[in-house]
This record gives sequence, C-alpha cells and structure tokens, in this order.
Amino acid sequence: MRSYFNYSLLVLVFVIYANYSRAQDEGLKDAVDSLDSYFKTMLKDWTDTPGFAIGVVKDTSVIFLKGYGYRDVENKLPVDENTKFGIASTTKSFTSTCFGVLMDKGLLNLNEAIKKSIPDFKMFDAYATEHMTFEDFLCHRSGLPQHYILSQGRDISRKDLFDALPYLENNAQLREKFQYNNLTYELNGYLVERISGETWEDFTKKNILGPLEMRSTGFFHSKVYEEPNFAKSYAYDYLENKYSEADYLQFFPAKNPSGGMYSSVSDLCNWIIMNLNEGEFDEHEIVSGTYLQNAHKIHIGNQSDLGWNFNGLGYGLGWFINSYHGNLVISHPGGGQGYDSHLILIPGKKMGITVLSNTRNGTAFMVMRMLMDRIFELDFFDWSNFGYNRWRARYIKEAENESVKKEITETKLPDNAGNYTGKYMHPGYGMINIVLRDDVLVGERAGIEFVLHHKKFNIFDLACDENVWYDSRILQFHYNMKGEIEKLICNFEPSVNPIEFRKIHK
Repeated sequence: MRSYFNYSLLVLVFVIYANYSRAQDEGLKDAVDSLDSYFKTMLKDWTDTPGFAIGVVKDTSVIFLKGYGYRDVENKLPVDENTKFGIASTTKSFTSTCFGVLMDKGLLNLNEAIKKSIPDFKMFDAYATEHMTFEDFLCHRSGLPQHYILSQGRDISRKDLFDALPYLENNAQLREKFQYNNLTYELNGYLVERISGETWEDFTKKNILGPLEMRSTGFFHSKVYEEPNFAKSYAYDYLENKYSEADYLQFFPAKNPSGGMYSSVSDLCNWIIMNLNEGEFDEHEIVSGTYLQNAHKIHIGNQSDLGWNFNGLGYGLGWFINSYHGNLVISHPGGGQGYDSHLILIPGKKMGITVLSNTRNGTAFMVMRMLMDRIFELDFFDWSNFGYNRWRARYIKEAENESVKKEITETKLPDNAGNYTGKYMHPGYGMINIVLRDDVLVGERAGIEFVLHHKKFNIFDLACDENVWYDSRILQFHYNMKGEIEKLICNFEPSVNPIEFRKIHK
C-alpha cells in the first residue's frame, strides 16, 4: 500500500512539474512573441537600420524565428529567417569547436604545447615558443597583441601569418593577461589545417555545419553576395542621411577563421541547440560534452563593466563569459564592415538567442537586450529609444571627425619626396612599395594602397579609404650616415615598438 502511495505521489509530482514547466515555457514564448509588434515599430524609427533577424531557442525547440526589414534596400527584398548575414567574430565559437572535434578524434591535447604537434611553431618570445598551448591561443592569453594590419591584404594566406609569428613582438608574458586577438584565431584556422590535413573551411563544413544541417551557413568568398537570400552589408552616412553598400570582403580570406563565416538565424538556432544539449543535435554527437563544459568556463579573467548591468567575467574557448543582472550568460558578439551579430546562451534557463543585422550601428545589441529583459522577467526598458540615440550620436560624431581629418590631411608634398620611393621589407609584415604617382606619395602592402600625407620633417600620416586599419597610422623615414634613406618605421601595432621595414637597395 505504501509503495503504491509513493508511486502515486511521484506521478503527481511529475505531472505538477511538467505542467509548471510547460506553463513556464509558454510564458517565455508569449513574452518573446509580445515584442514582435514592438520590433516592427522600432525598425520604422531606426532609419539607419536596413534589417535584422531573430532566433530564440528553449531546450531543443525553436520558439521564435523571424526577420524584419530589408536585406536589399534598393530592391525592397525582405529579411526572413533564412537570410544570410555575416556573423563576424561569432565565427570564433565555431573555430574553437573544431579543436574539440580534433580532441575527440584523439588528434591533439588542448593542454599540450603547440610545438609538440607542430614542431616548426615559433614565436618572438622563446618561452612562449616552448610552452604555448592550444588553449592559450583559443582564450586570448598568448601575450601577443593584435598586430591587426598583418592580415589586412588580398594576397595573404594563413601560412604567411604562421611564418610571420617569430617576427611579431609580444607586449605581455604568456598567460599574463587577456588580450582579444583576431590574429591568433586566424592562426587557429591554420593549426586546424596542419593537424587535420584539410582546410579549415572544409573541416568545419564536414564536422560541424553538415551534421548540424546548417545549409545557409558558409564562408566569405569573392562571389558571396551573389548567393540567394544574402543580406547586403550597409554603412549609413550620418551627415548625408543615406545608405551606402559596405564591402565586408576587404578583410578576407586569410581572416575567415576569426570572422569570415555567414549564417542565418534559423541555422544558428541549431548551433545553439547543440551547445545547450551537451554537444548533441538530433541524437547525434557533434562534439563531446566534456569539451563544451571546458569551452564554456572561464580560462582567463576579464572583469569589466560593459554597461547597462552587463558585466564581463572572463573568456572561455571561443566564448565570452558574462553576467546580466546577476544571470550567467555565455556569448559571442561580432561586428564588421556592414554587419552586427550577437549570440548568447543562458544555461540557467536552457535558452539561447541570436540576432543578426546588416549594418553596424548597435541594432543587434539593443534587440538582444530587449529579449533578455523579457526572458529574465525584468521591468520594461526602452532600449530602442535609448540605444538609437546613444549609438546614433556616436556615429554622427565619428562622421564629423572623419570630415575634419580629411581637411587637415591635405598637406603639401615635400620637395625631396622622390627620395622616399622604393621597396621596404620586414620579415613578418612583408614588403611596402612606395611610389610617386601624380605628385602623391602612395604606399602599397599586400594589395592595399594608402596615401602618405606629409606631417613634418620626415614623418607622414597614412590615409586609406580602402581599409580603415591602415588609416591614421604614422610612418617615419630614417637616414643613414651617407644621407640615404635606409628604413621606415610605422606604428602598425601601437602597443609594441614601431615596425621596422628596411629599404631594399638595388
């Protein structure tokens, strides 16, 4: 009798819990659904936002999936749940997972020195060369600063970046501090290639995208904008109040493992489900739960106030670990020329959200915060109005500063400008070729051209409309004892000594 009573009580508890859980899930879905009309109104107010898309997951189910606005403004082509957007640095969570797959295959140990698997691995710092692990590269604690310009070029390969490593000065000791670094993730892509014998793109497609049925996900290439249902990337001119198409391709292909994937919110919901479900999707293991537990925990602290009750706690393996109003949030944002993306996991609620936008003006982040507020049952806050005014003011100010900068850089070319022409070489950064063209000094590195504006003496400001990372750098020429130009130095990486390029004499 007692066992029957206990069994009946257990069934009753289960039924109550199931109904309670179902009510909670329905409440969450209703809360998210209630924002639909608000987003439509918001988009009308945000005149600098072409479109965006949202996906929300609870457990292993998609509870909200929708697109807003236009993927093509001129032709009024709408955004839907399968529209493809550049996801920028959200790519890093995929690249890190490649290492989990390699680990599961028994091809590497994340805590072992990279040099053990790849003997020709070498860095500027001898200690880092011997002790750098895969985890160090994956969680941004390598001691290496960005050296961002290194990979900016059309004819640069990931092997070129690997070969440049011994000549790139570090600004911190191994594991001394967190330094977000796209370069190490570009190199991670090359490490995947060395260990697997496949390109990073092929390995990711075969082991992650294929099994996850992510059919609208891929990698940037020269004809990517011609693919069906692809969102054009836009910049907005805040002085002229009009759109222009942005060129996200200028940063690739070497940079693909750090920010070169595109996807849809529908596809990214599958990615969220896998991450919430201990590596499984549709009853198939994509990567081990052991790896994901490791990836989703803090490997190096990065405590910071991100504003609006959003606090940084640290970085895992391809993931930021944050808190929002005291709730644990695992996330990775992304931003680039004409795209913004945001993807978060909320382990405590077994939920995830992704927001993609085809301009970089804060839309994805404001929409994400509105969704999180509803999920965490917080008081309503008009992120639309607050965010629009805040971000718009910032971009208007940047546009005004850009206009002023262009005016002040129109300086007179020095009489001895011809002395500065020639080829200059650095063993890591490669060659800079400087020519005199129509009374203008023009430099070129890795297929990117920039103009040298005379500042004073033998010092020049760089200006580059084609690539923002070359813009506003300072270059200085140096003479030898014979009065000949022997080298130039440039602050391509401001946190270390100026990069020195030696002139190649005939």
